[in-house]
Amino acid sequence: MSPPPKKPTEPTTLLLVRHGQSTHNISSVAEHSDQGEDPSLYDAPLSPLGKQQAAALAGNAELAGADVILVSPLTRALQTLLGAFPQAPLQCPPIEVCALA
Repeated sequence: MSPPPKKPTEPTTLLLVRHGQSTHNISSVAEHSDQGEDPSLYDAPLSPLGKQQAAALAGNAELAGADVILVSPLTRALQTLLGAFPQAPLQCPPIEVCALA
């Protein structure tokens, strides 16, 4: 029988970061229901503004101190990660790409 898991000695902090603005966010299609049939909309990259928003996260002390980074495999999420951590994967917390459900 294995021992029970150790209880954390410190509270856990969860930081949530939404991806930057994507090209889908600014398209006219965003006003309508998208059923995911168009991959260019489903996996839309960041817009120029979205890239600026992601870059603005670079150097954020709270993010830099994270124990692990969980990220979606979608392009906009990965682009946001790379904007926030330009030196990734060399100088950033461990990264885990999560599967889509």
